[in-house]
Amino acid sequence: MSRTIRVRGITSAGCSLLIATAGLGACSSSSPPASAPAAAPASTPSAAPVPAPASSASAGAIAAGSGTRLLRFPDVCGGQVVFTYAGDLWLASTQGGTATRLTAAPGLEMAARFSPDCRQIAFTGQYGGDSQVYVVAADGGVPTQLTWYPAMGPLPQRWGFDNQVYGWTPDGKSVLFRSWREARSISNPRLFSVAATGGLPTALPMPVAGVGRYSPDGKQIVYSPKFRDFRDWDRYSGGWAQDLFVYDFATKSAKNITNDPNTDRDPVWIGKDIYFLSDRGPHLNLYRYDTGDGKTTQLTDYQTHDARWASGDAAGQIVFELDGVLHLYDTRNGSDRALDIRVPSDLVATRASERSVKDHIEDFALSANGKRAAFTARGELFSVPLEHGITLDLTHTPGAHEREVSWSPDGKRVAYISDQSGEEEVWVRDADGGHPLMLTQGVIGRLYGPAWSPDGKYLAFADSNSKLHVVGTAAGAKDQVIAQDPGGTPNDYAWSPGGHYLAYSLTDKDTLLSRLQVYDVGAGKATELGREYANAYAPAFSPDGKYLYFLGDREWAPQLSGVELDYVTNRSTQILAYALRDKLANPFAPRNDEASGGDQGQAGKPADDHGKDSGKPKPPAQIDDRIDFDGIGQRLMRAPIEPANIRWLAVTAKAILYTSTGAQTLGRDSAMPGKIEAWSFDKRKADTVYTYKKPVGGAGGGPLALSRDGNTLLVHDGKDYQAIDLTADKPEPKDVKLDGLFARVDPKAEYAEIFNDVWRRYRDYFYVTNMNGYDWNAIRAKYQPLLQYVGDRTDLNYVLGQMIAELSNSHTYVAGGDLGLPDKPHVGLLGASFDSTRPAGATASPACSPARTTSRATARRSPRSAWTSRPAITSWRSTAHR
Repeated sequence: MSRTIRVRGITSAGCSLLIATAGLGACSSSSPPASAPAAAPASTPSAAPVPAPASSASAGAIAAGSGTRLLRFPDVCGGQVVFTYAGDLWLASTQGGTATRLTAAPGLEMAARFSPDCRQIAFTGQYGGDSQVYVVAADGGVPTQLTWYPAMGPLPQRWGFDNQVYGWTPDGKSVLFRSWREARSISNPRLFSVAATGGLPTALPMPVAGVGRYSPDGKQIVYSPKFRDFRDWDRYSGGWAQDLFVYDFATKSAKNITNDPNTDRDPVWIGKDIYFLSDRGPHLNLYRYDTGDGKTTQLTDYQTHDARWASGDAAGQIVFELDGVLHLYDTRNGSDRALDIRVPSDLVATRASERSVKDHIEDFALSANGKRAAFTARGELFSVPLEHGITLDLTHTPGAHEREVSWSPDGKRVAYISDQSGEEEVWVRDADGGHPLMLTQGVIGRLYGPAWSPDGKYLAFADSNSKLHVVGTAAGAKDQVIAQDPGGTPNDYAWSPGGHYLAYSLTDKDTLLSRLQVYDVGAGKATELGREYANAYAPAFSPDGKYLYFLGDREWAPQLSGVELDYVTNRSTQILAYALRDKLANPFAPRNDEASGGDQGQAGKPADDHGKDSGKPKPPAQIDDRIDFDGIGQRLMRAPIEPANIRWLAVTAKAILYTSTGAQTLGRDSAMPGKIEAWSFDKRKADTVYTYKKPVGGAGGGPLALSRDGNTLLVHDGKDYQAIDLTADKPEPKDVKLDGLFARVDPKAEYAEIFNDVWRRYRDYFYVTNMNGYDWNAIRAKYQPLLQYVGDRTDLNYVLGQMIAELSNSHTYVAGGDLGLPDKPHVGLLGASFDSTRPAGATASPACSPARTTSRATARRSPRSAWTSRPAITSWRSTAHR
């Protein structure tokens, strides 16, 4: 089994590491709930009469089930609201009722904003696979694309979307949007405007800006220099908390109007007042800033949910989302009411269907004879023939997540991890899919790596609490914890061929080095092997039960740096072995041919038959795997294999199998591809069995599976799965056909499972067990009812993000899933920007912009498509040389 990084051992350093690598300013300094201040107005109310803050109880909450929820990114104009649901734009009356669909395209349409006359709607859409700015008539029609510069993305949810629309100029002639088109890094977007009739966008003067909103006369703009709107950090008060500034276009000056340690976002400028959302209390609420006297007043007082995505019109209406429901706040009378809106969507993204899942494989295992492989893919468990036969779906559980499969020694059953019961447990079932049996019950945590004992009577597995378990494989069997690793989850345990012992490594609490342990199943106790000051791990018994092989980091030959007088280690791992009983011959002893007989081993002793092909493996009961622990340290041997970066180890009757890789690197691939080597006991040399197609970071290739008879190896390399017959004179990899991996995918059932899985992951892995002082069970109960309204994966990710945000912790993110995005266009840039404001015939002035290639490496762009329907270009200036 390959060695992996101990995640929990470095948790405390994670925030600092992310700061260093991502260039962030600070980790979250959120306070636990006990210290969160009560919501209160930031200053004395202004002279105009102001109603008391509207509480959640008086805000006209909608009864559960009476309307559709998860209505996001709203805007209001006159008697209509526009919003996003299930990835599409919808229109509804400000009195509620049934919504009308405005868009129906693949991908996401969001951030819709009415023009000042309410006749047009600008929005961000992904029609061509890119997030671009579009405008459409408010009563529907064909959208007109306004921006063409290739967008960054698709991005993780925390970064939001490129070309996000924020509004219009007051005269209704141009659309305001945020973009990374000129950003030197993803942390530094900028605001632009583009004419509603088309043309080149114009950058606003502020060098860095997130959200923005024009003043009614267009002479000023309220904006935030920081963009953190999509991050799941509730009650954040660190260096990235947004403040709002007013920029004056005439004086070219900016004034901070909030200057508060908490988050201030989503500004709306109505008359002389600027309305915005802030979490100066436990949740985001609506505030008003009076530009006349500079005073700030709290307008709402929600105590259980955040108000989000506020927007408004010139008449004084402000719409925002609260617990998935749209609320309309009237600034003229201080009323706040929830809108009961029904969205009659057909929810295409949630329809169940038969789909290929071969691109969603998680892990795999080989049967004992190497004829079949078990795969887990998209939560289903499959049996796949390596050459002849049909593929079987063994589980058919779209609402459960099966993974970590292992095949029994006799090939009649498979073991795996499943959360079908609501918690992860160890299950077994027949190899044809019948007779499922849950073996464990109440093992709280994430479970890993069920490994069968050779007689099939026991399974060893590990959990996220770093405990190593052994459980019987019959109904009613008891689960026993045999060890707990102080450094991380055990992942390299191996059974002796007779099933009497389990070998594994544990982290020494004093030195933090890995130490080998051997657990005697019959005696119920463990013995430590060796106390050398070096890691020892990845144990592997020889099939005859005579030797215990393992990896040891004992080679010390550091490389010198080419930059400074410093060094790094490389190729430090050796393959070593313990003879498990006295008087067993050294399998690596020098050979000495004798005239009177066969080969002789060291000191004239006959060479041991270790490594000779004995045909079919012996039954476990016939294998002598006794261990004599007395003096075992004196029976340590080193295999005659050069030290290398070895990541995986296995031993067959014929050979020692291992992987070797190039040095690990940061920011580039290793110089050498990973290899699978086989050191032959007969030939006394290593041959390359397989070379991975591409080196990846020095970490080696993908995972491996070896059949119990030692004759077949299954290799994962990129998207390929290849079987290798190790008995062949020249082993050749053969593709394993996975076209039969089809399953019934039920997105609704998956959404519920994913929600519970994410909740459990945070319960099991959060860096403090008290969850920052929050009631994690209550938080799940708070957000779980929203699952019935989830219309696509973006809705689900939003719900997950809001749940996680309740922990008030930075670097807790959600990303990925079946987003249904169209293919992103392949586009290239000329390395020039165009200026239509200069007179015809003007000369070019070079201006180097070196950061564009790296920050936009994910978008390959073609300028030809960007020129379509654009105004004539009168001059140009170079911005990069490529």
